[in-house]
Amino acid sequence: MHDHPRRGPDPCRRDGRRGQGPGRESLLDRARRGRCGRRSGWRRGGGTRNVRNRLVPLGDRIARFLPARWRLSFRGWARRWFGGVESELTELAQVAGRGRTAVDAGANEGFYALELSRLFRRVLAVEPNAALTADLRAARRSNVEILPRGLSDRAARSELHVPIRGGVRLSGWGTLEAVELPAHDAEEVLAVELVTLDSLELKDLDFLKVDVEGHELQVLDGAKATLLRCRPRLLIEIRPRNLEAVAAKLRGWGFVRAAAGTPSGPVSPGNFLFEPDRGATAR
Repeated sequence: MHDHPRRGPDPCRRDGRRGQGPGRESLLDRARRGRCGRRSGWRRGGGTRNVRNRLVPLGDRIARFLPARWRLSFRGWARRWFGGVESELTELAQVAGRGRTAVDAGANEGFYALELSRLFRRVLAVEPNAALTADLRAARRSNVEILPRGLSDRAARSELHVPIRGGVRLSGWGTLEAVELPAHDAEEVLAVELVTLDSLELKDLDFLKVDVEGHELQVLDGAKATLLRCRPRLLIEIRPRNLEAVAAKLRGWGFVRAAAGTPSGPVSPGNFLFEPDRGATAR
């Protein structure tokens, strides 16, 4: 799941002030003040977009100067502060609950896996593009295991297509489904290994997050036995062409759509929550 922007509270009305406190101005006050002037993006109505486009990359650049172990946490904090993450990530405890094992399928850079490590005893971050997980690996979370594979419906070798636009490699948009690539000038093709979730033989899976850029049906097909055995909560990014098929498959396995929202608002477009229907009989 990408860091979809979301509109949070207007920072210009925080506590009835414009980020000004007594005494020396803090860095956070200064950041709020910069977002609240007459010419600020927020005041022009494009606040969320401008915050994400300008301040989140700044947070990433600052993180390069920090000890490797702190980089991912700092980058996640910057995204939460400046409104550049999905509401379900900021309120993951309400979405995922707490429990034994969580799997992050399509872990990308590891923002979800890092948050899940605070909620679950064990987290398995599955990401076929090893270049993306450097900061997660450096975070050295004792309960996070990184599996450099892709999840699918079979064990096989495959190709991960990574789009390149304007000379910039968009690694976070890499996909096993070439038809799902966003607009791009070129692409890099990486050889990757695929496994099924069932092959991991998990006995205590309590939460599964899936963000695999259009490959979600295959991931579920390779996870059927685990889902029927463990009955976890699910958070899945689903492409429109797959929505009906995914919903029907999960309904047949005894899962229902959960309330589409978090305490702060709806889930991000394209993301769907499912939970086991305790009264259903799986087919």
